Amino acid sequence: MLVIHGFGHTLCTVIFDKARCFIRLHNVLENRKPLDILRSLLPFQPIFIPFIHNEFHPWIAAGNTNIQAKALGGISFNLLALVITFWFLFTKPGINLGMQFILEAFIAANLVITFSSWSDIAAFIQGTAACFYCGNFGIIGKPNSNDGNQLLPKRFVYFFTKWVTKLKFGVNKQEVG
Repeated sequence: MLVIHGFGHTLCTVIFDKARCFIRLHNVLENRKPLDILRSLLPFQPIFIPFIHNEFHPWIAAGNTNIQAKALGGISFNLLALVITFWFLFTKPGINLGMQFILEAFIAANLVITFSSWSDIAAFIQGTAACFYCGNFGIIGKPNSNDGNQLLPKRFVYFFTKWVTKLKFGVNKQEVG
């Protein structure tokens, strides 16, 4: 699912920055090794939790232009995968129980990636970003050294409060962040 998400960001970067050279495996995999992606498909693999695991964070460079469109690229591709999977699940009669389980797990995983891509949502709202930190706990994918061991540093709580205020009351995006 992270590969689908990374491909969405990569394709939008190619389209909006007119940079065909950006289509590279390390961009699609969000700077992760192919072996790490394959290993993550095995059962009982660890899930990255910030401040507990010393693991590489998935990320992809945002570039300088059309940040909002590129921010939605990953989420859009996950949503497209959801629509296709739902269509397949509900229009193909006689799907066996094993295939139905796989499709439902695929749906769940795409929903998790979609709703945990906080850096994409923040970049879309603010219109600025250096990188998109995708996947689990995307909002804290790039901690600062002065955050200590806080799961949600004060700066993120402040940002989230302003973001919710913007969504509820339509505050200008210059006021957010």
